[in-house]
Amino acid sequence: MHLVSDSSGCEGPKVVPSPVETQEGSAMAHDLTYDRDTHIDLVFPALRVRGPEELWAHLATALAPRLGCPAHDMRLQMEGRAEAPAAACMGDGLAALHIESGALTHPLAVLAVLTEPLEVGAPDGAGVDMVYLLLSPPEPQGLALRRIARVTRALKMPHLAARLRSETSPVAALALVSRMTDTLAEAA
Repeated sequence: MHLVSDSSGCEGPKVVPSPVETQEGSAMAHDLTYDRDTHIDLVFPALRVRGPEELWAHLATALAPRLGCPAHDMRLQMEGRAEAPAAACMGDGLAALHIESGALTHPLAVLAVLTEPLEVGAPDGAGVDMVYLLLSPPEPQGLALRRIARVTRALKMPHLAARLRSETSPVAALALVSRMTDTLAEAA
């Protein structure tokens, strides 16, 4: 469950179940050890967007009701973090963004897999076709970065990346990343 309560334009308090918590009871609860929590809440496979602005609009529209925030506010936060998109690039077509919000009590992780790569000036010259977005409450410095590093290393594994890029079903894509996060959790 995600508890949303903030004075930054978001309604509050509002309790919103994550998709994994609504499937089969409580299949995977979030751990407060954010750097070890590699759970991904939502996956958008085969997402068709023409540019970063359309990507942020799509994600903001999808996440706003879940977080109890207006989509416009979410989009502004995402665009603000992505002013220099190349800085978010992790190589191999993957970008990662982190947004801290006092409106959250637990992290919310989202993966968008695009049908066509976005040219954003990545240092390796590759277009970005996978975007990992971590929304989290304020936390000690470095925890989110360690979590992002663990997840992005896994997402860059060639066999997993290829399967995610070819997947069109949200349920199947979520199952793929759930197996990935289970494997990472066992290794931690």
